[in-house]
Formats: sequence, C-alpha cells, structure tokens
Amino acid sequence: MPNAMTSDQKLAATLLNQPVSVMASAGSGKTSTMVERYLNLLKAGFSPRNILTVTFTKEAAEQLRERINERLLEEQLDSQWQEEVENSRTIGTLHSLCYSILNQYGSELDFPPVTKIIDSFAFSSAFLKHYNDWLAQISPESLNKLLDHFNHRELKEMTETVFRNRFLFFDCIQLAQDAGAKDIGAKVILLLGTELKGFCESLASYFHKQGHYSFDDLEHLALRILKESMIARTRLSEDFQQILVDEFQDTSPLQWQILTLLLGDNLNKLFIVGDPKQSIYGFRQAEPALFDEVSRLMSCRGGQKIELSHNFRSEQALLKEFNAISSNLFSEQSFSWSPMIPGLSLPSSQESALHSFSVRFFGPTEKTQRQEIYQKEVESVCSQIEQALSLDIRPGTITLLFRNSDRITDFSEAFAKRGWAHQCQKTDNLSKQMSALEIISFLKFLSDPTQDGHLVTFLRSIYLNWSYEQVLILSQKRLKNESGKPEPLINLIRRDPPQDLVWLLKLLDSGQTEVTECLEVLFFETKTFPKNLDAFDALLMPLSQPGLHLFDIQLLLDSFQDSDFLFQETNSLSDHDGGIQLMTVHASKGLEFDHVFLVDTVRQLPQDSPGLLLKAGLPPGIRYWEHDKKVFSSSYQSLLDERRLKDGEESKRILYVALTRAKKSLTVFMPEESALSYPKSSWAVLLTEAGVGERAREGTSHSAPSPLQIDLT
Repeated sequence: MPNAMTSDQKLAATLLNQPVSVMASAGSGKTSTMVERYLNLLKAGFSPRNILTVTFTKEAAEQLRERINERLLEEQLDSQWQEEVENSRTIGTLHSLCYSILNQYGSELDFPPVTKIIDSFAFSSAFLKHYNDWLAQISPESLNKLLDHFNHRELKEMTETVFRNRFLFFDCIQLAQDAGAKDIGAKVILLLGTELKGFCESLASYFHKQGHYSFDDLEHLALRILKESMIARTRLSEDFQQILVDEFQDTSPLQWQILTLLLGDNLNKLFIVGDPKQSIYGFRQAEPALFDEVSRLMSCRGGQKIELSHNFRSEQALLKEFNAISSNLFSEQSFSWSPMIPGLSLPSSQESALHSFSVRFFGPTEKTQRQEIYQKEVESVCSQIEQALSLDIRPGTITLLFRNSDRITDFSEAFAKRGWAHQCQKTDNLSKQMSALEIISFLKFLSDPTQDGHLVTFLRSIYLNWSYEQVLILSQKRLKNESGKPEPLINLIRRDPPQDLVWLLKLLDSGQTEVTECLEVLFFETKTFPKNLDAFDALLMPLSQPGLHLFDIQLLLDSFQDSDFLFQETNSLSDHDGGIQLMTVHASKGLEFDHVFLVDTVRQLPQDSPGLLLKAGLPPGIRYWEHDKKVFSSSYQSLLDERRLKDGEESKRILYVALTRAKKSLTVFMPEESALSYPKSSWAVLLTEAGVGERAREGTSHSAPSPLQIDLT
C-alpha cells in the first residue's frame, strides 16, 4: 500500500469485514482508495468475478480497471488476476449490470436478450407510427373525452411523457384512484391511464420483441427479475461476495433497490464512496440524501463511516476560498458539511506564483441588454486569456466551464478569430443544425419531388448554393393549372434542366431509393460534404443501415423537426500541446485543470411547468383544460415547488463541482450588478451571498498575488 495514503484512506482500504461508507471530498483520492481496497480484497481471497464494482460512467470504469492493473503490476501480484480484471464484466456501470441480468435471466420472464439500446431516432419513428395507429383505433367517444382536457399537440406530448415514465406513472395510478372523489384532476389521470395503458404495452412490446430496450427499461426490468426470480436473486447474491459502489451520491432510489436485492441479508459486503455535495444528476433521478440514509443504515448494522477531508488537487489559497463559499452554499442542506483540509504543501517561495482566486467584473455601470452583457463577457475573458498567454501560461492549462453548452459557440468563435488553439465539446439539438436539415430536405425531396419547400431548401443548401434571386426567377416561370394553382418546380426543371441539376434528374429517373446510395450520389456529384461532421455522423447512424430505403424512413423524417435529437458536437483547433478547453460543468466531473475560468454566472434556472409531474408515493400532478380554462390537479403545485427547490439545491452543487476543478487558479466572471440584476437562481447570486464579490472588491479574498490575479474595476 502506498505510503502517501492518509490514515483515513488506509482504513477505508483495509476495513474489509464490515459495511463501510466513505464521504470523499473533491480531490481527496477516492479512486486511489478504491483501487487499494480492491487489491486488498484480492489478497484476502476474493476473485475479480466475485467483486462487483459499480461506477457511474464507462470512462470511470475503464480508468478504475487500468489503475487496478497498474497496481497489480507494481506489486507483481498474480498475473491471472491481471487477465481476469482486464476481462471482468463485474467492473462497469449499473446499466451494464442490468444489461447482464436481463440477458442472463430475462428469459424466465419472457424478455428477449438485449440487442440494442433504443436511440432517439428509433424511438421517434416507432412512437409516431404507434401513436397514429392508436388515434385511428381509439373510439371517437374516448378521443373526445381526452380532447376535452388536451389539445392535439398536448395529447401527443402527454402520451410520449406517459410512455417514457410508464413504470412510475402506472404505479401511481392507484394513488390517483384514492384521490378521485375529491380531485377532478385525478379523474383526468385515470382517464389517461385507462386509454394509454394499451398503447404503452403495445409500443413496449414492439421494442422488446426486437431486443431493443431503453436505459430505464434495463433498470426496471432488472429490478423485476431480481424480485420475481429467486434463482436470479440467489445466484447473483452469492456470486457478488463484495459490492463496491463509486459516486454513490448519484444513485437513484430504484438503483438502490437493485443493489439491496443483490446484497441480500449481508450488508457487510457493501462499500460505498461518494460526496453529496457533488450530486449533479437530478435529471437521472439521483438522490443525494440517499447517501446519508444508507450510511446511517450501515452504521446501525455495525458499519463505519469514514471521511476523506484532505484535498490533494487544489492549492491552499484556493481551498480557503472554496471552504468559505461552501459554508454558505451548504448551510441549509440535509447532509453534513465539513471544510476540506489541504493535502498539498509547497515551499513558500512558490506559493505566491501559484495560488490565485479572483473575480473579474465586466460590463457598463448602467442597465443594458443581456446580449450586450454576453458580448462584454467574451471580451473580458479574451482580455484575461491574452494576459495569461503573455506570461507564458500554456493554452492547454486553461479551461472555461459553463452551466449550459449553448454559449460555448460564442467563445469558440472569438477564440478562432484570434487564432487561439482551443477544444470544445457540447450537446446540440440535431434538428437545428443546417448540416442535418439540408440532408433531410434532400431525402424528403427524393421521396416526393412535388414538394417545393424541400426542393427550395436543397437548392439553397451548400450542395447547390442557389441564391434567392435564382430561386425567385425559377418560380416566376411556372405555369398554372386549370384551377390556377402553380405547377411544382420539378416540372419546370424537367422542361429546361439547369446544368447543375442534371445529375439530380438522373437520380430521380433511376428509381434509386436506397438511402446510402442516394447520399453517395449527392456527395459524388456535388463534390461537397457537410460542414458539421458531428451533426452528419449523428444523422448518418440511423440512415446508414444496409438495405434501408426512402419509404422506410418517412416517419423518421416527418418527426425530425418535432423531436429533440441531441448529439455531441466537438470543435477542435488545437496544436500538439492542446488548446484552451471549453466544456460544461457536467462534462468536467471527475477532471481537474490548472487554471479555471467560470463564466455565464448569471444563467437563470429554467422555470418550465411540465404537463405531468411524478414522484413515487404521491398521486401524479397534471396540467389540463377544464371548460376552456387551464387547471391543475391538487398535487401539481406541491410537486412543482419541490422540483424547483431541488433544482435550486442542485445548482449549488453544480457550482461547487465547478469551483473544485481548479488546481492552481480560479477566475470568476461576473457582470456589474448595476448593468444586469442578478437572477435569484443564478450562480452570481450564490457567489454574492457567499461574499465573494465583496471580499474581492475589498482585497480580502483568500488569494495570493499571481500571474492571473486581475485588478478589479
């Protein structure tokens, strides 16, 4: 065991015969602790196949696997262990565990093996087909009852929401039944449950018969298998003699039920590590309070709770500021909070060169438009980076962190104009990308050449580059039929084909309908390829199946602009040393950076009011129409208030994660409050309440001078 480990780390790694929960602060070396515990379990006689190790992401699982094998090599331990660890299926995400359970024991409940995880394209196409079939089959009387409470758009959205949340929704139906006599909203919920139950069963069956499952399916069905199959529950509980769970603060109650069944009556084999302050996945139903609840349960069963408080990532001046901010952020949280202890020590001669926490105020001193504030922020960040680069700070050591990805492009474009090496990755909506829309228009035109809108979009695309004037001139030459309706543009083009459209007419006349062949002709004839390769790759996935024809993808094409097809977009303009990184805080989880710039601090939390709100143990909350008036069920407002409260608490935790990524310096960018009032739910308000801005203006912030320290103006 490495000598550099603290006594608490060593205790967590060696205490093998009782339940252990580890509260691991940011940068406290939790991965090293897990690796050492894993090695000690091997030395104690456990086999890799008997040690279930659950991580939150595939990347974390692979990192853990590599670290374990590195330590096995260092200590020259059994080479057979190395091979078993390398090929072990017991190191992975909880979804990979559920995948394995479903494939191994699903046949007992008549579930086919998993062949594919349902993507958004496959879901949208299948949903639209089944929804249209359902509308055609439902009785007029039943449909009219639904339309009394939802318009057609709302009914479609509600149907999709119910299907995606069908396990929880139908579990809560009985609660609505009990409230039915008092709450008319409960009657609407029961109406939805009655009319949509068959639809949900039919669509789920359609997917499952093909071996297609969503991540929610994997969890719920694995739980059902463990509950209903004594063989599966007994065998797996016996196989997994030790269970290690990383990032336990991101575990959902449903996932905890799965782990509980695998534990059986033996809580001694459970080891959890996490930090409620870093729980930032509420949209995946993560419940930070679960960490303390399970820790208390483990303590009642003779277990021990260990706290790793030493931070080995950030310099001491930064830790002082992080602790000052955290004491304010988490003063009213349900979980306990304690300050981080410096784990790094540097000679005093180096401290002033490395430690820095600063706040950069920007913008005018009078009220202005938010868009101007955004522009001023970009200018302020660029000015700060110019100063850093002039002091020989490498671009690859600087990272910008964002609450959301939508403003990354503003900074990326500004960096590109300055020729700065940079890298960014963000989540975009594919249906808003021209690189995808132009391909969609091309395929829709081939499917129905008489649709002028698709043809015009394609003519204006990068593949043909027609101007508005060219399209206008072409359309003015059209003839009209007897009813005075203009003929389709394709007829005019056929009579007098422009030279750059000859290939398109040949493609139409060939009768070719295979999607990949049509796209190959497009790229070959126009000598043009989509500009946004990430968007094109995401679109190509559902379109590149061999033998897929235009008539096979009509539902997908029809639903394209109405659905949220998300994809990861990567922009890279970096040299061999790497460039400035731009990413969301969620993407930065588990990473660390020398110099962090925290931007977009006046971002306001979304205040949406979804049509359906669900929580286990409570009747659903629903928004609907009643006699031309929008009304809510009795539980709706309380569920909405709770959701917004949780969003606000999670915002604090996301801010904490952002702050604690920094190793050497952190610069926070905030607009002058006189120029833009800070929204109540923004990070700017949280930082102001923690006294950051006041301390910075007074020069009392916990930071020593450094090359990145900026005078406040």
